[in-house]
Amino acid sequence: MTRYSILIFSVIALLVAGCGSAPALPDPGNLTEYRDNAGETFRFQVTGDADLGIWGTDVYTDDSSLAAAAVHAGVLEDGEDGVVTVTILPGEDGYTGSDRNGVISMDYGSWPGSYKVE
Repeated sequence: MTRYSILIFSVIALLVAGCGSAPALPDPGNLTEYRDNAGETFRFQVTGDADLGIWGTDVYTDDSSLAAAAVHAGVLEDGEDGVVTVTILPGEDGYTGSDRNGVISMDYGSWPGSYKVE
């Protein structure tokens, strides 16, 4: 077996061992840079932060803090590190705020981009 074959085999083995999951990306802060990717799913390494601003409930404006939305959605606790899955969504005509898990999200009107976090 050549070195190249061993390298390819090793990469395949790592992918299979990881169930083919893509590696988590660093926390982007918010998801406005992903607005053109509606329907796509991404994984991010995030530290929950209950003190940052968000708009919406379950579906958040894409300028909402991912760290706060993860806490609001119950995926992470404040200060907890973890990987969250985000689905990029088109904008909505309006967003309803709520008080969940120590995070108060705000209402907002029409906005061009959204996401949900799981």
